[in-house]
Amino acid sequence: MKIKPLNRWKLAKYSTAVAASGGLLSLGGLSYATHIEPGWIEINRMSLKLPSLQPEFDGYQIVQISDIHMNSWMNGARLTGLVETVNRLSPDLIAITGDFISHNAHIYSSEMACALRNLFAPDGILAVLGNHDHWSDAEVIRQALQQAGVLELQNQAYSIQREGAEIHIGGIDSSYDGHDRLDQVIQQINRRGAAILLAHEPDYADISAASGRFDLQISGHSHGGQVVLPWIGSPFLPRHARKYPRGLYQVGDMLLYTNRGLGTTSFRARINCRPEITIFTLTSPQKGAG
Repeated sequence: MKIKPLNRWKLAKYSTAVAASGGLLSLGGLSYATHIEPGWIEINRMSLKLPSLQPEFDGYQIVQISDIHMNSWMNGARLTGLVETVNRLSPDLIAITGDFISHNAHIYSSEMACALRNLFAPDGILAVLGNHDHWSDAEVIRQALQQAGVLELQNQAYSIQREGAEIHIGGIDSSYDGHDRLDQVIQQINRRGAAILLAHEPDYADISAASGRFDLQISGHSHGGQVVLPWIGSPFLPRHARKYPRGLYQVGDMLLYTNRGLGTTSFRARINCRPEITIFTLTSPQKGAG
């Protein structure tokens, strides 16, 4: 059968239709990346066995959120909804691993404090600062956290006791520009009991694991890359988050978990990299032993 070739007019019409369809698909993809996925929260549940966890803390639950990045998109209403989601998980402790505000801390700090004030966990809400917090205004953010009842661990440790057993939560200030003092944190931690480190930048795990004192580090900073492409991965990852950009890792004898964060940077899009709330259930190897 002889196929009749398209004339120029029909070929032009066909090409225009293909281009228009591609444009619509592109617009649909852009809308998804900028309006749907950034607000589509994933709750990840992780059960982690910590070698030094005493049996009194078996089943202990920590919720981690990270990289809120208050700005014109992550406003008070959105953050209030996220706070309600966290509270419904009923954790023993809440940990926030930095980058509260992207920029202009004096504009967004009050709105952030009002939302975070509603967080509740019986053992408290702990936090460390990230690089954006220092670039914005660390002191303004610290005041807002204090108003919200959030305890910042500025190169400090916080210990929780149950029936004579202890779990230690250390926090380092952002290492991006050299604000970290891990030595000060370790000095404040007893030798007995599990120790967990809050560190904004995940690649700090190479340093914290080498200390031999921590069972787990939880971090953020990377946003998981925000855009994760098939066969390519993340086209852009920030400094200090290129080795351990997302999920669970074993670094020496220490576990590391990198949370994908809740907000975005000035590039306000996510593709195949949903925002995340993580709930850790800690288990003790001593539970039921003997």
